[in-house]
Amino acid sequence: MQAEVAYHTVRFAAQVSAPSSSGLTQPQATIWAAGIAVGAATIALIGVLINAAVSQRQHRDKDSAAIRDRNRTEAIDALLEALSATMDLWILVGIMHNKIMGKAMSTADPTDSELDTARAKIINAKLKLELLGLGGSDNVDEVRKSLNRLALEFKAGNKSSGFAEAMRTRDKMIASFQATLAQIDAATPRKRRT
Repeated sequence: MQAEVAYHTVRFAAQVSAPSSSGLTQPQATIWAAGIAVGAATIALIGVLINAAVSQRQHRDKDSAAIRDRNRTEAIDALLEALSATMDLWILVGIMHNKIMGKAMSTADPTDSELDTARAKIINAKLKLELLGLGGSDNVDEVRKSLNRLALEFKAGNKSSGFAEAMRTRDKMIASFQATLAQIDAATPRKRRT
């Protein structure tokens, strides 16, 4: 016995590359899809590059702001150090003045070592101002010289005409410090509130 198997054949009609009026052929659609994919990838890459540039700029701005804040703090510290150093010498010369003027004081006259230490502090503060490129260093030195003249007069037992010259040089020093701070503040952008 033999079995018979029937075969059915199906025929398909194929249209090869014949454009229809209603759409694209498969090769054309593939090219268009590839073009759209490349365009989308290009747009994504541009977005990543823009994001990286913005992030880099924000980081640079943040670093610059931190440097400006640190420089401002350093400048204020140097100005305060100079002011404090001049006041130390001012106090010692004031003690000498009070003794010469006969005002009762429980403290002894400052020693040469104390006066030298106070002068050295002023010189160091002046040099620090110069090193940082801040204004007022000449005025700091003028205060030192003015107070030194008074100290020499008082040490010799002379009654001085007072502290008028020293006050003028001190006022000039403070005005120069204020001008320096104003310049620093003008160069330091304000933080934005968000």
